[in-house]
Amino acid sequence: MHVFNRIGIFALLALLNAGILNAGTTGKIVGSIKDKANGEPLIGANVVIENTNLGSATDIDGYFSIFNIPPGLYRMTVYYVGYKTVTIENVRVNVDRTTTQELTMDPATVEGEVVIIEAERPAIELDKTHSSSVVNAETMELMPVTELEEVIELQGGVVSSGGQLHFRGGRAREVTYIIDGIPVTNSFDQNGGSLVEVDNNMIAELEVISGTFNAEYGAAQSGVVNIVTKKPASKYSGTLEVYAGDWLSSRDDVFLGVSNFDPGADRNLEFSFTGPIISNKLGFLISGRLRQSESLDWFERRFNTLDGWRIAAYQRWAQQQNISTGENTGFIEIPDSFATGNLEQGPLNTTDYTSLQAKLTWSVTSKMTVFLQTFGSLKKTKGPIDSLNTGLDQVFRFAPDDFGTLDELKYSQFVRFQHFPSENFYYNLAFSYQREDNDFYYRKDNKIAMFPGDDGIQLFGAGSARFSLGGTAGLYTGAPGRGYIDQYLAQADLNWQINKHNLIKAGFSFKQNKADIFARGFRITPEWLTRQWPLLSDINPAELTYDQYWNALTEYWKNWNSTYGNPSTNGFDQFGGRIEVTDAPAFQRDFQVEPREGSAYLQDKLELGDIILNAGLRLDVFDPNDVVPINFKTESFNLGAPANLQKAKVKTQVSPRFGISFPISTNGAFHGSYGHFSRCRHTSECLMSRSMC
Repeated sequence: MHVFNRIGIFALLALLNAGILNAGTTGKIVGSIKDKANGEPLIGANVVIENTNLGSATDIDGYFSIFNIPPGLYRMTVYYVGYKTVTIENVRVNVDRTTTQELTMDPATVEGEVVIIEAERPAIELDKTHSSSVVNAETMELMPVTELEEVIELQGGVVSSGGQLHFRGGRAREVTYIIDGIPVTNSFDQNGGSLVEVDNNMIAELEVISGTFNAEYGAAQSGVVNIVTKKPASKYSGTLEVYAGDWLSSRDDVFLGVSNFDPGADRNLEFSFTGPIISNKLGFLISGRLRQSESLDWFERRFNTLDGWRIAAYQRWAQQQNISTGENTGFIEIPDSFATGNLEQGPLNTTDYTSLQAKLTWSVTSKMTVFLQTFGSLKKTKGPIDSLNTGLDQVFRFAPDDFGTLDELKYSQFVRFQHFPSENFYYNLAFSYQREDNDFYYRKDNKIAMFPGDDGIQLFGAGSARFSLGGTAGLYTGAPGRGYIDQYLAQADLNWQINKHNLIKAGFSFKQNKADIFARGFRITPEWLTRQWPLLSDINPAELTYDQYWNALTEYWKNWNSTYGNPSTNGFDQFGGRIEVTDAPAFQRDFQVEPREGSAYLQDKLELGDIILNAGLRLDVFDPNDVVPINFKTESFNLGAPANLQKAKVKTQVSPRFGISFPISTNGAFHGSYGHFSRCRHTSECLMSRSMC
């Protein structure tokens, strides 16, 4: 039996009575109810979370516990015969946190008397053993942010550098992203990130963990971003938000065109609508966003597309003319007349973003709930892209035309079943499908400009490492239906409040990845390689003025295909005998990898009054499900030969986790933790080994 299967079956059997929770999505409320006069516990008092099906009754010690509460603000009411009803307003529940309410009740002198209390937030949080920050929907609405990344960046321990988020000095790919308990991290990207775009108005609570985390969180080394989305409301409501604006400054010397203020440069429309379909049974939440934006960096069109072709010809002509180089630098000075741009200014790139997200909640019974969620987004960026803020887009600052378009499509579906068989036990079954599909192109038809002025992709351009002087993007290497990432996930979890001191979390998950790696290969044909410029015996630049040379070249390239083209060579008919399609490994990528991942853990949260202990053990298993070379030092043609390939090894990681928290003063607490952590990058290693094969 395969090693991965043996390990998976062992983990499943070991935890069959437990399950796995990949991330917390709910919190709990605990406390005690006592007689105000004598301090005696009130047995059997009813504690109800209003507008929910959640509640509890006190035991012989007057203790109660309500868990599996989604994050948010709640109104809690306590009923006891012969006593005044007590209502606590604005009780805050956070993910993976315990909210404590110690209450006393007075005997009622008049039937129906109600005492209303405003809940107070404790000065310090004792029930967490790691460094984290929590942002709820109400706080997020008050923050000067529009993107999720901006909210995360404002949290302690997080730094934005080069367009990436770094937690505690770690790399961006060492962060795990989770939405409603389901991991959505992009394991195939060296820059990490999420396979799912979630808009701010869809978020009920965001937890950013920047310290040592519990066993329930895996595949992370430096941080965890845990997102819980809003639940459908019991009454119809909606929101509509519209804004527009632009960058404005007087520092045109630093930011080109920044003083050209256009209030409609950045346009954003967000909406949400929620309510019941069947009262108390079926509810929905829909959120959408439309945004059109322009980059802060602008261009000034000094060079047109054709200028690069002209300059390339001028450089060749000047070499044959033995024109002296500027101040003996070895560089040929380009006359100002070759800059034919109209000096028009505008944004270097523009982005159109569209998203639609929906959530459906079906309460089958008071103890069973089904959640259906869909996330979809499309981002289209035209112009040079510099996602890492390295200055790459500035290369095209003076020749901005015809760079290309990047399409980024993300689509995901979540299905989750929750069963709450008793007040102190519930479990979840969840499945998800996630896809990311990116495509970059200038012209998908790959039409080549055969001569100066012809429509299509130019074969000649000019420039330096700092600035382009004209030209177009290259050939389209993609293909319809290729170049995507699919992720299939199945997981189960349980939470079991054994007693007032022990909360058990445990379970398993299985993930099947599929990465389609495709890039068509192109190479210059031998004829074009030797004949793209005419021989000196045909056209001698030294005997001609530049204008004469340029006119002669134009005629040469117009007639090149009929003179030198060889239609019998593969790909020549499509690319005019100048570029050919090739399947040589050095030029193309065409393979699929389907690695598998599994995990399991068992965790106990021990609450001993003010002392909190978290202890757990996690198992992670990774199967590349592919082959790797045996000998990497062999000849290149033999590297991927069947005789030099072997099955990639299955890797496992066992990670103990431990944390403790206790107060040291009325305004301070001690948090300490220990654990083993890993960020599995074997997926990327698998891609590298396949590309070498």
